[in-house]
Amino acid sequence: MTQRRRTGPLCRPLAESRRSASHSRTSPNRAILSMPIRRALISVFDKTGVVDFARELRERFDVELLSTGGTAKLLTEAGLTVTLVETVTGFAEMLDGRVKTLSPFVHGAILADRDNPDHLRQLQAANITPIDMVVVNLYDFDAAIAQPACTLADAIEMIDIGGPCMLRAAAKNHKHVVVVPSAAATRDVLVSMRETGDVPEDLRRRLAADAYFLTAGYDGRVSAYLDRAAGETGAAMRATTQMARRGGLRYGENPHQAAAIFESVGAKGAKATPAARVDADEVECSYNNYVDCDAALRLCVDLDEGGARLVDGSAPDAPIAACVFIKHTNACGVGVATGDNADSREAAYRRAYLGDPNAAMGGILAVNFEVGAAFAETMMTTLSRFQGDAAACEAPPQAFFVEALVAPRITPEAMDVIRGRGPEETRKAWGRRVRLIEVGPFARWRSGDLLETRRALD
Repeated sequence: MTQRRRTGPLCRPLAESRRSASHSRTSPNRAILSMPIRRALISVFDKTGVVDFARELRERFDVELLSTGGTAKLLTEAGLTVTLVETVTGFAEMLDGRVKTLSPFVHGAILADRDNPDHLRQLQAANITPIDMVVVNLYDFDAAIAQPACTLADAIEMIDIGGPCMLRAAAKNHKHVVVVPSAAATRDVLVSMRETGDVPEDLRRRLAADAYFLTAGYDGRVSAYLDRAAGETGAAMRATTQMARRGGLRYGENPHQAAAIFESVGAKGAKATPAARVDADEVECSYNNYVDCDAALRLCVDLDEGGARLVDGSAPDAPIAACVFIKHTNACGVGVATGDNADSREAAYRRAYLGDPNAAMGGILAVNFEVGAAFAETMMTTLSRFQGDAAACEAPPQAFFVEALVAPRITPEAMDVIRGRGPEETRKAWGRRVRLIEVGPFARWRSGDLLETRRALD
């Protein structure tokens, strides 16, 4: 392949580039950066918001734009001046786009330590000008393999190579290079630049951590896909799981422990996490509440999967209603009934409650069906409705409430009943503070993970 002569502004001698950038920063109405961002490489698969981001970099902060392929075309069509990567590397894209940015003229420009005089001498000797910002997001491998018609060959073509390389390089050198691995990150960067004219070290470091988190998860999902493909011939299977923090908790199992809730990244299905809560006015769930909600949900899912075989072997595929009371992670009442109607739901609830009415009080209730107004009325009138049945207990119950209700869905009408906006007999003080948690369909269930410190005494 014939090498092209490298021309254009990216190949100015380093000292000249620094002088010109410094001069441009002193012009009126320009943001002055303590670590000036003079040159940004932008190459994104998801182009949401990229034009506006690039325009502000160029027009407000006088940043030179370097780009590839479709991103360069989009920015150029939007009226922005863009330098193509191939004019910097001296090579056109090759191998059907598999090789675009894999060049010392890109990676050397990203990885050079600006505090190392030897690195700077090597850049100048090779006529390489530094890159100060890398804006990259990756091929959507997950969306590709989710398509029913996706073949192994199709999936392989959607494995990003250059993108992760640039993200990792920029993240490694985040002291000197701002890495922007997502659309959310573009907002954070612009907010910082507008406010301070800079991207401070703590934000650079956080974005670097985000980049490594994203590339690690990406590689894990590619590995899992290829493992599944190889599994057809008997190869070993592995799993990679990534967790992201979804919220903090007041404390852990004990007051001296700090705690937070984490959720599997990219997982789908039922979940009992803060995002699933349906009423912001209720009392916040504690660590122990989440532990019990998780236990209740797990058992309820097992019952749902077991189906009518648990009740009527003659109709194993019939739907069932399932109710579970949990306290301190132990089941204190379980009920199932064949059918998917109001009668079967009340029957399952009655059986679960009468398993141990005193233990059910103050526990967690999980059900496998949508909670409507009728079931909400049943729950809110539990004591009066089933008092006669519970009278046979050695110590008949004198009160009833639950800490949380976990269900696939809780209708607005049911919430009105529970919160005291329904019939007079359903209005209970505990209904105003009970935690209501929607977990979504049971078809693909998952839970979050709770993390707590062993000791937090300071």
